[in-house]
Amino acid sequence: MFIVECKIWKGQSKILESLNQLFDRYLNWRTDNCALIFLNKNTKNVTDILVKINTNITEHPLFKNNIENYKENVQTYLFKHPADNNKDITLNVFLFNCF
Repeated sequence: MFIVECKIWKGQSKILESLNQLFDRYLNWRTDNCALIFLNKNTKNVTDILVKINTNITEHPLFKNNIENYKENVQTYLFKHPADNNKDITLNVFLFNCF
């Protein structure tokens, strides 16, 4: 099962809130892969957004490790599964610039 949460970029204060919403509301024990998609409509400097996303995501208590990114606008992380600490979940974070 692959679960995706889409959000319009409204600043770094919403990153952990979005991640918690994804983990708390939508994931179940069978889920091992999920994604957050941020759509940037207002910010010119996309690189700054990517740095903010990475900084905030890695502060989450379930965060385990970064996984090698395969594109600039896609960051991949490994987390402990919120329903089972012995199970891992892969999180892909996409940033699409609509500015």
